[in-house]
Amino acid sequence: MRLKPSFWSRMAEAYDEWFRRGEGPTVYREEASAILRLAGKLKPGRLLDVGCGTGIFSEVFRRMGWEIVGLDYSPGMLSKAKEKGFTVILADAGRLPFKTESFDGAFMFTVLEFLQKPLTALREVSRVVKPHGSLILGVHNLWNPWNLYRKFRALFKASSAYRHIEYYTLGRLKGLLREASFTLEEASTVLFHPKTVRVERFLGVSGFGRFGVLLIARAVRED
Repeated sequence: MRLKPSFWSRMAEAYDEWFRRGEGPTVYREEASAILRLAGKLKPGRLLDVGCGTGIFSEVFRRMGWEIVGLDYSPGMLSKAKEKGFTVILADAGRLPFKTESFDGAFMFTVLEFLQKPLTALREVSRVVKPHGSLILGVHNLWNPWNLYRKFRALFKASSAYRHIEYYTLGRLKGLLREASFTLEEASTVLFHPKTVRVERFLGVSGFGRFGVLLIARAVRED
C-alpha cells in the first residue's frame, strides 16, 4: 500500500529536526559527503529533485551551484522546502509535469523504495533528463542488518513507514536503471548505527560494503 501525502506532511516538522539532534548531524554530514563524492565533479546545471521532501538534501546541490526544482506529492514537505528558497512543484513521480530533456540532472534520495511503480518513475526521470545527464540516487539496502530489524519491528507498529518499504540490492537497482535507459557508473554505501557513522566506498558488490544502510549511486542517461 502506498503511503498517503498526509503521512509525509505530518512528518515534515520532525524530519529536519531529527537531523539537528543526537546522531542526526553526523548522519546528515556523512550522507551529504557521499552525495558530494558522486556529484562533486559534475558540471552544475538544472536539477530535478524527485521526492525532495523538505529540501534538506537539495541544499547539498545548491551549494555546488545547481539550479534546483523540487518535486514532491506532500504539501507539508513542499512547504518546508519552499521556506528554504527552493522552487517547488506538487506532483507525482510517475507523471512528471515537465518537457522531455528539460533537466541536466536528477536526484532521488530514499524515494524509490516507497513507490509502488519505481520503474515508471525512473522512466519518467529518464524522459526529462538530457542524454548523458546524471541521476544521483539513494535507496535502503536489503542486506543491512539494521534495515532488516526495522522492517521486522514495523510489523508491530501500524504508523511506521518501514511497513511499506521495499529494500534494494545493488543488482536490483542496476537492473531497474538499465530498464529506464540509465547506466550505473559508480556506487557507494553509507553505514551507520546509533553510535557509529561512516561511509565506505566500493566497486561491484563484494566486501563489507554490501552491508551499508544506504546504497548511493550515480547513473548516466543513455542516448
